[in-house]
Amino acid sequence: MLLVDADGGLRKGGGGGGGGGIYVISTGSDTGFLISAILVFAIILIVKYVMWHRPIWLANNRQKRIKPEPTATPPESGKWIGTYTENHQTFITTYMLTFEYDGTLSGEGSDADGAFRVEGFFNATTGEVSWGEKAINGNLHVDVTGRFDESWQSHIRGRYIANTGKRNTMTIRFQQAVPSVAPRTSPPVMTTITTGQGALLNGQPVTWTTPLLVRS
Repeated sequence: MLLVDADGGLRKGGGGGGGGGIYVISTGSDTGFLISAILVFAIILIVKYVMWHRPIWLANNRQKRIKPEPTATPPESGKWIGTYTENHQTFITTYMLTFEYDGTLSGEGSDADGAFRVEGFFNATTGEVSWGEKAINGNLHVDVTGRFDESWQSHIRGRYIANTGKRNTMTIRFQQAVPSVAPRTSPPVMTTITTGQGALLNGQPVTWTTPLLVRS
């Protein structure tokens, strides 16, 4: 602790006593408070950065997480309606979705936060599905990851996380087919491929069947 007299001179701290014109400057506690405030502010910035970018990080590895694959029987494309929970309240959400034969999905939707565009993937074998929602007006990003029901055709349950930090559950169900959002790809065609003499198994050419997607 430093003692400063009225003329600006420094004196060593010490005993009490009266003496006017002397001011006390507490350097240790002020420095500690400043460091604590900086640390708290830095933590807040880090948390906000993580919340803001996590949906983007999830989007970047969405295809790797879902592993989409061609299917001859994608879910119905058209109008899907459901609910989601936010701040202990339930809200309605509506989608117009296209499920392609190559395992991709796209479309648009709207909820209490406004309209948004949808892009994502689904896996016909595992029933897993994930898509991103980007607000048409604004900077809201949402990642949704879920799973189809056992028949995996008409019901999706999942969880969402937004770059605002909000996260909770959501459920949507297929309502009706809409021709304008029908798939643009065609069902996969099973094609048989036979190797030449360069790849043999037990002296015979190797033959396997693979799906071939044709885009309309």
